Amino acid sequence: MTHTFKTYTLEQAVGSLIAAFDKIGYSEPLEVASIIIEFEDFLNQLSTEEAVNIYNERWMNGGN
Repeated sequence: MTHTFKTYTLEQAVGSLIAAFDKIGYSEPLEVASIIIEFEDFLNQLSTEEAVNIYNERWMNGGN
């Protein structure tokens, strides 16, 4: 299955992660900051192809 991807900036991806933490009420700021920094580092290391493959594995194939 192919999917047309909308391009997001790193800032948008991190903003979405922050919003997700906020939505579930996760209130440990230092832990959230640590997770976000690790997430940013991870995203910066990925090529577009790697990001697409991870997305497809997790979301397009049901995460199985």
